[in-house]
Amino acid sequence: MSHIIVHRSDVLRSDGRTLRYYDPVPVGQDPPARRSEPQDQVAPMRRGPEMRYNPLLDDYTVCAGFRMDRPQLPPSDLCPLCVGGYEAPEPYSVIAFDNRFPSLVLNPAPPDPGPDAPTEVRPGVGQCEVICYSPEHSNCLAGLDPDQLHVLTYAWRDRFQELSAHPSIECVLIFENRGEDVGVTLHHPHGQLYAFSLVPPRVLAEKRSAERARGEGRCVFCEVIEGELRSGARVLHESERYLAVMPFYARLPYEIHIYHKDHARPSMAEFDAVDLRDLSGMLGFVTAKYEALFESPMQYMMLFHQLAGFEGFHFHVEFYPIRRAATKLKYAASVETGGGLWLNDAYPEQTILTLREVGPAAPVYAERAIEGVERVSR
Repeated sequence: MSHIIVHRSDVLRSDGRTLRYYDPVPVGQDPPARRSEPQDQVAPMRRGPEMRYNPLLDDYTVCAGFRMDRPQLPPSDLCPLCVGGYEAPEPYSVIAFDNRFPSLVLNPAPPDPGPDAPTEVRPGVGQCEVICYSPEHSNCLAGLDPDQLHVLTYAWRDRFQELSAHPSIECVLIFENRGEDVGVTLHHPHGQLYAFSLVPPRVLAEKRSAERARGEGRCVFCEVIEGELRSGARVLHESERYLAVMPFYARLPYEIHIYHKDHARPSMAEFDAVDLRDLSGMLGFVTAKYEALFESPMQYMMLFHQLAGFEGFHFHVEFYPIRRAATKLKYAASVETGGGLWLNDAYPEQTILTLREVGPAAPVYAERAIEGVERVSR
């Protein structure tokens, strides 16, 4: 088995944003030379993102009006994420860069909501990044070579660890939106990362459930995992460290969750090399199943739920595929959006049977061993 080191090189773009290259290089070889660009005079943001409190739901809405001007599905020859495009000036394997149209920034301008704001308004403190999976424009997560997907997991962990350690950050949400009906604005294979100054409501609900169970000497995640394993009716695949399952309470017809089976792994910050390799294989497996399901690209949302250092929490990935049939979408309509109660158009015990029959029979794992991420000094 060959061994590589993922070298991370940070360069400054001309507008002051940071671009991070993750270059997989055989042990003993030098990484590519990366250089920052000459710096332009960048005008400060006149009005930053705001977090406006909703007292009826006890949560916040982020308002960031300057995001209206972000690119919207440019033609492939003008893709900013292809090599030579606006965001990727040099050849790369995996890159992560500060979003040019962020919903949150680490040092926002003060809120300016007008006179007599009726509720609390906070600066939209956080960080938003784009993570490009591959330089190949027509690829997708399911189509990545297992070794490339393995490198991506190291980039994800590196960004999670660094941002989680920031004193202003409470939660880091890694996610992917795939497909125009989900709202994607660029077709090039990529995901995003939002680092929040609070814990988003859905992750917060999981955190509170875990805290209640821990106070009673239980682990709610272990109970979910053990219950699904006892039944077996909705299990898609079990690996050494993960369980891919269509949960009993799935909200969408083909929703899949990937749970880490060890509650000593609340986040990627606690992962070792086996965790990352196993995760990369499971992600490739689940997304390949989705691609095979309707024999066409699946539109979905993928989110990593994790809380660094939080005892009683299990790292897990949730997939929300929005198709309920080959030509039909599952919409979040009035009851779901306004009432907050999801209506699943199928029984998970039945739809899992279809998903089991298509695509690969088992995950395919990386052949190269990665010895970690190493920062390159310039």
